[in-house]
Amino acid sequence: MDWVERGAIWLCRLLNYAAALGALAILGLVLAGVTMRYVFNDPLGFTEELVGLLLIAIVFLTVPLGLLSGRSIHVSLVTQLLPPVGRRIAQVLASLVVIAFAGWYVWVAADKWLALAFRLDLKTEVARIPLTPWMVLVPAMLAVAAAVAVYQIVRVLSGRPATISAQRAGLPDDGIGDRG
Repeated sequence: MDWVERGAIWLCRLLNYAAALGALAILGLVLAGVTMRYVFNDPLGFTEELVGLLLIAIVFLTVPLGLLSGRSIHVSLVTQLLPPVGRRIAQVLASLVVIAFAGWYVWVAADKWLALAFRLDLKTEVARIPLTPWMVLVPAMLAVAAAVAVYQIVRVLSGRPATISAQRAGLPDDGIGDRG
């Protein structure tokens, strides 16, 4: 396992741990919100906004490891019928689509709405939670996903599978990934 793979696994796992902490935070916020509302009759006004932001963060924090380990949502109906060379070409094309989408999104985000968010210092309506850090998270995670897709192309072109095994990624081996 080379240093690039170790670094990619380390970063993707770190992002997944951050997502897990976000899930725990959501659990705590929902429990606190319900308790305050129904036991003390004094609802917490910020829980819905913060839970929504955390949910978006969780989704995008898990994208890189999902791509790296082959556990992202993909349609394999056609690619399973292809010979090995055709599968490799399909993997490269799929990675190019990820890179193109992520690149476009990051460019639009940086050029349009991130600049606006920084300038206007946007905040949520009720709790006044600053939105800029949450808005930076989405293009940042898509940039990491694009880097993972580039790495996958390099792996395919060097004769290795595009995805890493669940064991290498530190994930349970439940037969979901490693289809590429």
